[in-house]
Amino acid sequence: MHILVCLEGTCYAGKTTVARLLLKKMPAIYGPRVANGWEEQEEEIHKNPNPLARFSFFMKEIAVRSEQVSRLLEQTDVVMDRYLLSVFAYHNVIMGEHLEAELDISGLRQPDCTVLLTIDEATLRQRMENRPPRHQYESDPTFLLKVQHEFLQLIDQEKTIVVDTSIQPAEEVARAILEEFVRRGFISS
Repeated sequence: MHILVCLEGTCYAGKTTVARLLLKKMPAIYGPRVANGWEEQEEEIHKNPNPLARFSFFMKEIAVRSEQVSRLLEQTDVVMDRYLLSVFAYHNVIMGEHLEAELDISGLRQPDCTVLLTIDEATLRQRMENRPPRHQYESDPTFLLKVQHEFLQLIDQEKTIVVDTSIQPAEEVARAILEEFVRRGFISS
């Protein structure tokens, strides 16, 4: 049985870096960040000022990506950064509503394990100085900290590993996550 691991968290938490480190030690592939064939549309939707249109786009994209990931899981484990939880956390803060409460997501492939990477404000601001934002939602540290709080409200405690990336290097974060995967029986030592 193959597993789906999703790294979640705000921009600058280290999701991509940690995912790459995990993939060096796991027999897994890096799942699509955006559904194949949706990359150009994803670039454009960030320019749309209507948050409901963006949310609708991302829910449709997630449905397609869920199918693509399900096919990949027939062959191997998959590690992804950002998935359904990110769509809810960001859009709940943007719209001031709990959008997940009204949706039936039972048809979507759910992660076997979610790894929520958190970050403190000082480290967030430092990383923002080192890497300029790509779009408007990456440019406001106050907004990103609200999103992080929303992630913490949305997670399933039983299926989530929470790791603070501001207090240890990415290599140590990946090592701790791998140790937890072994403990949970997702991978062998």
